[in-house]
Amino acid sequence: MKSVVFEETEKIKLVDRPVPERSDGEVLVKIKYVGICGSDYHSYKGSNPFVSYPYTPGHESSAEVVEADTDSVLEAGDTVVIDPVLSCGACYPCSVGRPNVCENLRVIGASAEGLMQEYAVLPEKNVHKAPEGLTSLDLVFTEPLSIGAQANFRAGVEKNELVTVIGAGTIGIAGLLIARWTSDVKSLVVEPNITRREIVEDMGADVTVDPTEDSVTEVLEREFSRKSSPVVIEAVGTEGTINLALDTVSSAGRVVVQGIVGEKITIDSDVLIEKEIDLLGSRLSTNQFPNVVKLMGENVEELRRIPKKGFPVDDIEDAFACYESRKDLMKVYLEFD
Repeated sequence: MKSVVFEETEKIKLVDRPVPERSDGEVLVKIKYVGICGSDYHSYKGSNPFVSYPYTPGHESSAEVVEADTDSVLEAGDTVVIDPVLSCGACYPCSVGRPNVCENLRVIGASAEGLMQEYAVLPEKNVHKAPEGLTSLDLVFTEPLSIGAQANFRAGVEKNELVTVIGAGTIGIAGLLIARWTSDVKSLVVEPNITRREIVEDMGADVTVDPTEDSVTEVLEREFSRKSSPVVIEAVGTEGTINLALDTVSSAGRVVVQGIVGEKITIDSDVLIEKEIDLLGSRLSTNQFPNVVKLMGENVEELRRIPKKGFPVDDIEDAFACYESRKDLMKVYLEFD
């Protein structure tokens, strides 16, 4: 089978490996599509601290079941998605229902073997059957949407709340879509790139703002008759955008930080205390896949409007070049089918 290997920085190789054999409790799947994530790109460029070479990347995948246990809820031919979180089930975070921050966490495509290969063997608990009406290509968005679902879970987004999203990349859009699909929120998206603002407006954002041109506070007051937002989801990862989130959120509000900065930063702790802000981290997702695929099935037409482009796995270097230069695309993916 074909398998993608990152040998070192900016060096990709396609290798031929035997199809893996499964054990009891595991599922053998044939990979269909794999999305390229920012973490995959950073691994390619040599700036992902969570990986070591050589390794196989990939964690945003749809697949088809080839073989499972006879008493499994899965059977050959099922279309499935794969949750990349591998947790121990015994540590404190696992005991309180937070396996996404397991003390012994392994993540498929980072600290565990990834999915950019034709076949994979996985624990059955990580493999989720898709509802009818969703194609394997639709499902390539499941993992990013699970990240958005986690942000909404961490923020405790409520019906009809105002949610401000800082950053209209894939993860920002994922947070917006989940908030709209589950809570019918009012939304403001902060994004300097005009193409991304146009995309997110098409995805249902009520208002967008270029923070280099307009004051976010003034836009909130003009468009929503308030100077602050009860919920702010930060999906960029810079000192400036995190402090913007603290400035934008209401007193007693919630800020969820998703963007990985990669270095120590300074935040305005006086604002944090004065407003009594709930400042929350969000990593991966906590058992979000079943609900996310259900929501995707209920909103499939909107899901299919997300701009995307695919490449055969043989053209993987072109795929990463496209990811690097993309302007009007929210997802670049590999085709194994």
